[in-house]
Amino acid sequence: MVDVWLPYGKTEVCARIPAQNLLGSIEPKEKMGVPDARAEIERALREPITSKRLSEIVKPEHKVAIVVDDATRPAPSHIMVPPLLDELNSAGVKDENVTIIFGCGTHRAVTPEEAAHLLGEAVVKRVKAISHDCRAEDLVYVGTTKTYGTKVYLNRVFAEADVKILTGDVGFHYYAG
Repeated sequence: MVDVWLPYGKTEVCARIPAQNLLGSIEPKEKMGVPDARAEIERALREPITSKRLSEIVKPEHKVAIVVDDATRPAPSHIMVPPLLDELNSAGVKDENVTIIFGCGTHRAVTPEEAAHLLGEAVVKRVKAISHDCRAEDLVYVGTTKTYGTKVYLNRVFAEADVKILTGDVGFHYYAG
């Protein structure tokens, strides 16, 4: 028997497989990340590619919506959001003009404890954070898709924001690949 350990939530489970049934194991190549993720975010904000700096785009009176992943995704929002807020502040945007929206899709709302874990205590004390509700009565209709004619609705806070910032990470979906 061969013990194969599989990630399961925040732990691992062991599957015991007869040796004759195990052909092998395929794992992705490990790629090193940047040594300091926050510094890399700050550099990217200072040196955007084919765009003006965020601080040159926003105006002090602008309402800003920042969309982040909910608790079901591994994006490091606690690293990405503070430099974004600092960049907005440097352009004169006050924290009270910024709303963070957890992109929950059809998932449940993010709890206050999860919000603090995902964003960091300092961020949840600084700015308003809300969970998107795909069933909310106040979604804003913005049109239909060309291919299938699907009606498209947006979160009202997002739709009414002057500046919309979406964050996230890129990776394999655990069901869809």
